[in-house]
Amino acid sequence: MVGLEVSGSLVKVELYPGRLSSKVACLGPEGTYTEEAREVLLTGNEQHRMQKDFLQKNTEVVEKVDKGEYDIGVIPVENLIEGDVVDVWKKLVQTKNTSILAEAIVPIRHMLIGRTNEEIITILSHEQALGQSKKFIALNYPKAVLQETTSTAKAVQEIKDMSNAAAIASRRVALIHKMPILAENIGDNPYNATRFYLIGRGETEPTGDDITTAIIYPQENRVGMLKDCLTVLAGNNINLTNIRSYPTSNRMGEFFFLMSFNGHRKDTSVIDALETLKDPKKYNAPSKIIGSYKRAELPEGTVEPGAINGN
Repeated sequence: MVGLEVSGSLVKVELYPGRLSSKVACLGPEGTYTEEAREVLLTGNEQHRMQKDFLQKNTEVVEKVDKGEYDIGVIPVENLIEGDVVDVWKKLVQTKNTSILAEAIVPIRHMLIGRTNEEIITILSHEQALGQSKKFIALNYPKAVLQETTSTAKAVQEIKDMSNAAAIASRRVALIHKMPILAENIGDNPYNATRFYLIGRGETEPTGDDITTAIIYPQENRVGMLKDCLTVLAGNNINLTNIRSYPTSNRMGEFFFLMSFNGHRKDTSVIDALETLKDPKKYNAPSKIIGSYKRAELPEGTVEPGAINGN
C-alpha cells in the first residue's frame, strides 16, 4: 500500500499489482472543478510521481477505479444548488472494490466566458453548471440555446471554434484558454460549493472527526422501518448528517437508504449500530459501508452541500 496524507489524515491506497506509483483519474480536460478538487485532496503528496489522467465522464472514473485501471479517482457527488450528482452515486453504490477515502468541499464560482462584442446565441456548459446558473441565464439571455457538454472545461474548448457562443466555467479555465470573462460569479447562490470524494481501494484510520457513508438494505417493507434505523443510530449516540433513498433496481417500490453519519467504521458505536440493524430477529436491515473518511473543512464563503443542520 501507498500512504497519502489528505487533510491531516493518513489514507492507505492499495496499488494494482505490479504498479509502483499511483494512477489517478478525474474529469477533464484541464481546468475542470474536479481537477481543482484533485489538487486540494492530493496537495502535499508526491504528485510528480503519479500518473494523472483526464477522463470524459465522472461515471467512467468510478468504473475504471473499480476495475483497477486506476488506483484512485476524484468525483463530484453533491452540489449546494443542484443536489446529488445522481449518475455518479448510482455507479458508486454498485462498486465492488472501491471505497470513499477522503472528501473535499470546493467553492464553485462560475464565469461567463466568450468573445467580447459578439451576440450570444448559444451557451455551453456541463449540465450541473447550467442548472446552477439558471437565474443569470433567464435574466440576461432568455432566448439563448443551452447546450450540454461533458465538463465546464470542455465547453470553453468548444466555443473557441464557434461564433455567437459563450461557456460557463471557472476563472482558471478562462485563463488557460486565454478567453475573455464576460460576467463574473453568475451562479444562483454566492456561497455555492461542491463536495468531492477521493475514491479507491484502500483504508483509513479514525481521526476523531470522521464521516461514515453506508448503504442500509431493509429486507422488509413495513411501517416504521426508517424510524427503527434512525432509532438504532441515535441509541448508539451517532449523529446522522445526510440521508438519501434510491431504488434497488430489483423491483418497483423497493429502495435502500444511503446514510452518512458521524463516526468511523472502526468505532465501537458504529460497529454496534450496524450489527444491531443486521440482526434478522430485530430489524433485518443489513448494511454495506462504502467509506469512512475525515470530515472536510468548509472553505470560507461557502455553505456545506447537503448538510441536515444547514451550516
